Amino acid sequence: MSVLDAFRLDGKVAIVTGGGRGLGRVMAIALAEAGADLVVMARSLDQVEKTAEEIRTRGRKCLPLSIDVKKISDLQASVEKIIKTFGRIDILVNNAGVALVKPLVPMSGFKEGITREDLLNILETNLMAPFFLTQAVGKYFIKQSKGKVINITSVTAMRAGAHQTAYASSKAGLLQFTKALANEWARYHINVNAIAPGSFYTEMSKKVYENEKLLEQMHARIPMRRSGQLEEIGPAVVFLASKASDYITGAVIYVDGGFMIY
Repeated sequence: MSVLDAFRLDGKVAIVTGGGRGLGRVMAIALAEAGADLVVMARSLDQVEKTAEEIRTRGRKCLPLSIDVKKISDLQASVEKIIKTFGRIDILVNNAGVALVKPLVPMSGFKEGITREDLLNILETNLMAPFFLTQAVGKYFIKQSKGKVINITSVTAMRAGAHQTAYASSKAGLLQFTKALANEWARYHINVNAIAPGSFYTEMSKKVYENEKLLEQMHARIPMRRSGQLEEIGPAVVFLASKASDYITGAVIYVDGGFMIY
């Protein structure tokens, strides 16, 4: 096998949650360009159908699913549907997530602190959904004695800022979930890794990018002095989904322009 062949995903089936827009959409398309057939999940059917259309123009199959990842029973039912449709699952990208910028207690500029509802929404989306979707997919990975789990965490899991307690906690939890599961499933030849994106323009970060002063401050903390381009996340996902990463598990790839350099 040549080096380039090691990155091919022909014949593989990949799931990408939050695949309707932003980083998720780009990751799904990158996997398709490497040869995989796709299942893209998001709450908005219109968005996942648009992603599916782009994937099909690249000659790959795609199943768009409208789903709220917080509903565990729906996640389990979706996995059964995917198996019936494709007969297999090879790659799982847990990307769906929500952000929250809010202090723990009320303070200047904020009328209230984090509520129970805020915390539940963050944890259910960013941590519990990956946990239970991976559990549902895992029984097939274990049966076939191979599989790739890629969790999309954040640099915030390691370097959290003010007003990010809920979000940072959820992403740190996802990071430790990645490491613990990598240890647990290594014996089954299943790779469990994470990607921690830095600053990218998405719907979740839109407010920062619309504030020139905040954007300037953010770029000043990044050694490369710029945000990432959406297409720069794709190669990292393809690498972790392919045979090229078969001897890598429990790792975190920071796609952050050097932000994590201490």
